[in-house]
Amino acid sequence: IKDKHPALGLPLLRGVFNFCSSLANGVKALMYSASFFPEDEEEPEEPGLIKSEEELRSAIEEGGTVELEDGADIVLTSPLTISNAVTIKADTNAKIRAEGTMRSFGDSIVTVSGVSANFENVAIDAGDQAEYALTYTDGASGTLTGVTVSGGTGSDLLVDGANVTLGSGTSAG
Repeated sequence: IKDKHPALGLPLLRGVFNFCSSLANGVKALMYSASFFPEDEEEPEEPGLIKSEEELRSAIEEGGTVELEDGADIVLTSPLTISNAVTIKADTNAKIRAEGTMRSFGDSIVTVSGVSANFENVAIDAGDQAEYALTYTDGASGTLTGVTVSGGTGSDLLVDGANVTLGSGTSAG
C-alpha cells in the first residue's frame, strides 16, 4: 500500500492510524466487559420517610413517630382522621394539603380526636376544600411546633374540648 500511496509510509501517519485502531478495539472490549454488570441502581431511600398519602395513612394507623420526607408534598384525597397517639414531623418543607375542585372534605382535612397528636415543621393547607385545616376535638391534645396551618374557609385551626400548645414558629388563623 505504501508503494501506491507513499504518504501512508510516513511513521507519524502510521502511528496515528495504529493509535486510533487500538483505541477503538480497547473501547469495544471495555463495552463488552461492562455489558455483564447490572445498570447502576437508584440510591435506596431512607427507610421510614413518608412521602405519599397511602404511606402517611398507614403510618398513622401504627401510631408513634411519623417522619415525613423533606420536601414531601402529600395531597389528601379524603379527610385524615388521627385516632392513635402520633407525632408527625419533618426536618424541613413538608406539606399536607387538600386539593380539588369541590368542597368534599367537610369540616376539616385533618382531625385529631381523643388522642395526643404532635406536629413539627409541617404545613397543613386546606385550600378551599374544608372549613378548617386542622381540628383537635374530644379531649385530644398536642403540640404544634414550627407548623403553618392555613387555608380553612372558616378558621385554619379549630380546638374544641381539647388542649393544644402552640410552640415556637407556629402560625394559625
